[in-house]
Amino acid sequence: MIKRSISSSGVLTCVFNFSTMWLAMAFATTDVVMETTPNMTVGCRDNVTLTCEANSAKLLNVKDVKLFSWNDPNNISICNTTVNTSMCRYEKDGSSHKLSVTILDIMPIHKGKYLCKLRSKPGTKSSATFITVQGCLGSQNYFVNNSMAKCKFNGVCSEGDVHWFEGDQKLNSSLEKLVDKYGCYDFMSGIEVQSGNHTYYCKLWISDLRRYASIQKVVTDLKNSFESKGEHPWICMLLCILVTLIVKV
Repeated sequence: MIKRSISSSGVLTCVFNFSTMWLAMAFATTDVVMETTPNMTVGCRDNVTLTCEANSAKLLNVKDVKLFSWNDPNNISICNTTVNTSMCRYEKDGSSHKLSVTILDIMPIHKGKYLCKLRSKPGTKSSATFITVQGCLGSQNYFVNNSMAKCKFNGVCSEGDVHWFEGDQKLNSSLEKLVDKYGCYDFMSGIEVQSGNHTYYCKLWISDLRRYASIQKVVTDLKNSFESKGEHPWICMLLCILVTLIVKV
């Protein structure tokens, strides 16, 4: 049997070499300064541009950059240095490298962590931007009868309220609110209406955004419908009299 022994000096040499390599990588990585767009809260269907900028004196050559990309919350690359469109743009100016990606028509599926990754000759670096999406609206509609006007906002993925206005005057209104299994809301709000022509505005207020996310214009023309309640019986009576007279003749 052959016995192999490892001297303490060999172990120390190995540890020293590993530590030296790790320190070299750490110092190399710190040579790169990276900045990304701050975390943001955006409204539904907004357009958003995320920018990642990396600076290092050791990144003067494009070939020094092995990988530079934006990854979405599913860790899928959505923009990198090989793509150059209006939605994904890579720019270089001396030691500065900038990668920008634009996301159109933001919806709840777009929320989460967007990671900018850099793998280069000086080392690796990453930085994240978190996107929160608010004020989303699935659908909306309204209806009017002889006494009430109601509007509905469905699939609202934020806490909110519904306000009614006639001109600048805020009106008293009722509100029903239901929440679905996804945490989104259905709002139904109503007001009492008077006869005549009126133009109302039903507005969806989003608390987190502190603004109105949607406005419905509700127009009523109830003058004829109110008068018809009294007219129809007289018309029927006159028709009956005329028919009777014709039959007798």
